[in-house]
Amino acid sequence: MTTSPDRTRASDVLRREACLAHLSLFMDDLPRARRRSIYRDLRAELTAAAREDGMTRAVRDLGPVAVLAHGFREAEGRPLPHWMHGAIAASVLAVTWVLTTLTYMLGILDASWSAAADPATPVTTGSYLWNDFTVRTSGDALSVESNGLGFLVMLVACWVVAFVVARGWRAWTR
Repeated sequence: MTTSPDRTRASDVLRREACLAHLSLFMDDLPRARRRSIYRDLRAELTAAAREDGMTRAVRDLGPVAVLAHGFREAEGRPLPHWMHGAIAASVLAVTWVLTTLTYMLGILDASWSAAADPATPVTTGSYLWNDFTVRTSGDALSVESNGLGFLVMLVACWVVAFVVARGWRAWTR
């Protein structure tokens, strides 16, 4: 007669992985290899503790994940970059850039549409954030053209903002 190894219940696996996912929100600053090592160790410890007292108690005994993550960051012994903060700042910049550019484009379209009644001005042009916009109207047709370095400037600006806000230089300091 053979015995089957202890199997962890699906609800316990979900509870454990939810706890680790919650912890990962606070551990983004740690180097990837270190995070993986921590998750592997915690997963094994939680599974072992769950065999004795159940997964709910094992997760509860772990304590608040924010405090646990803070302890791991402190144990690293050096200031770490905050990549998530940089990503959020760059995203805000990119969304702001897109919305203001679209608003400007709508203004050019409105001006062009108003000028469409006058056949002497079939082309309306404008420039905003290193992009040149050209709107052509003719009878019942309307076309918009955009060219310039605006998109490239926005990408570089987002990278610089992300790096500065995240304090990316900390990744290379010991």
